[in-house]
Amino acid sequence: MNDYILKFEKEFEKLCYGKSEDEVFNDFLDIIICCLSGQQYEDEYLAIISKYTKDKITGFCDLFAELILIMDNDGNGLFDYLGDFFTKHITKGRNGQFFT
Repeated sequence: MNDYILKFEKEFEKLCYGKSEDEVFNDFLDIIICCLSGQQYEDEYLAIISKYTKDKITGFCDLFAELILIMDNDGNGLFDYLGDFFTKHITKGRNGQFFT
């Protein structure tokens, strides 16, 4: 699973070039919600991706694929990596503990 985590983190870093980590992380989560909504949030999705190049949009797809592989946990039950990633990369541990 560590390979998937490394790929996820590298892909995220590429997406952050020229943008803040906070913005990219929030856009990533919003894109996921929009994509899973059955086109209910199509306008929001289009507004978000309009800020990115085609390569970066593909990067979001790759990021989501890596997240699914991480969460699958090699078939050993769900692993919620987003909380760990948020604490490590977005808040950088500055805001104390997070309970979700």
